[in-house]
Amino acid sequence: MLSLLNADFFEELKKKDDQEVIDHFGPIVGKHLLRQAYLEEKFQTVCVDDGVNMTPLESELCTPEAR
Repeated sequence: MLSLLNADFFEELKKKDDQEVIDHFGPIVGKHLLRQAYLEEKFQTVCVDDGVNMTPLESELCTPEAR
């Protein structure tokens, strides 16, 4: 299901207050969407160095945190 949502959705979600998201989607789905938005942002900053291509795990640029 989450694979059907795009990055724009999660960017917009990050702009909203957490409680507003939870009130709109309900406590379970709202918290799950907030967590996914955080992970999407983290993925972009940790695993995608140039903003387009993922860094291979074998690369010396890939930090232990990213692995």
